[in-house]
Amino acid sequence: MLRRILMLSVGMGFLASVGIALVPLLPRDGGVIAAASEAQADPSMSAPKATDAQSGRFTIIERPDLRPFMPRNPSYDSPLLAGVMTHETRDGMTPRHWQIYAPQSQAPSPRPVILLFHGANRDGMSMIHMWKQVADAHDLVLIGLNAPSGGWNVTKAEGRYLQAVLDHAAAEYAIDRGRVFLFGHSAGSIMAQVVANRVHGPWRGVAGHAGTVNPAWLSPIAEAPPVRHYLGTADHIFGVDEAIMAGEIAANAGHDHHLILVPGHTHWFYVGGPAFAADAWAWFDTL
Repeated sequence: MLRRILMLSVGMGFLASVGIALVPLLPRDGGVIAAASEAQADPSMSAPKATDAQSGRFTIIERPDLRPFMPRNPSYDSPLLAGVMTHETRDGMTPRHWQIYAPQSQAPSPRPVILLFHGANRDGMSMIHMWKQVADAHDLVLIGLNAPSGGWNVTKAEGRYLQAVLDHAAAEYAIDRGRVFLFGHSAGSIMAQVVANRVHGPWRGVAGHAGTVNPAWLSPIAEAPPVRHYLGTADHIFGVDEAIMAGEIAANAGHDHHLILVPGHTHWFYVGGPAFAADAWAWFDTL
């Protein structure tokens, strides 16, 4: 397997050169400001900020082996999956549903958890479908989150809600609160990376397919979890140059950031999803 690894470093000159361009990209109501107000209400929900955080390492790896065969006219609908249960947890006063898949197991010890963030116009079941084979092989518990009406809102990092979902899951399933990982596709990839940067939680690592986080939404934090970002070089929504810039700034914020470029791969997730899930778990399992 051919892998080309490029080690890139981010310097203050680079950050200064993009600073003016990045600031206007913040949402009008202020993504970082919203996270700060949430932290003021509940400090335990905000990742510990660190203006002098130690920079992480930014790595680019080419993975042509992950490129899936693409059908001429790809389409996908979330299937009904045996063994998936639906639960309801309130987000403030709003009830929200999420799905969980816990393979039947005789293992007495708690199992790792993957929190899954879906892409636009999809649902948590679509992500469980892509991860189910890996969960069966490695005895993982999958939690498929569903975005609130209107989609994922990066100005609300959802820390209290995610912790409430984990509490709910822990009351009914044997989960390992010390081995919780985040994975998302497209908009869900962006949301997972925002959560990893803004929310103080048991996140051991985060991986995403396609979605590149706006680096203006990232802040330097202590104990930043590592990030693995899969991106096809033929993605028509997220470009390689933007992903490199975002990865460099994420590393400067303290995250070890691995950009996995898949030559010729597009934005489509629902053919190669199980292979990306298997690769992500192989990496998660080392953390």
